[in-house]
Amino acid sequence: MGNKMRILVTGHLGFLGSNIKKIFRSEGYDLKEGNDIAHISEHTLNSYDIIINCAGEIWDKEEMIWTNVYGL
Repeated sequence: MGNKMRILVTGHLGFLGSNIKKIFRSEGYDLKEGNDIAHISEHTLNSYDIIINCAGEIWDKEEMIWTNVYGL
């Protein structure tokens, strides 16, 4: 039986996100994966108990600043 706590992990395909996802899944948490927290509605965000943001841009300088700083 899984834990009732709902967790959202963004950037779940990267190194950190994929490993965090594995840990929480192995513990039976209700886990949702997302790629970009900026495109998730506030209503949706409020339905989670924990949000772990591992998403980020590393190649384009302007995109990196927007995604990693302003986007949050």
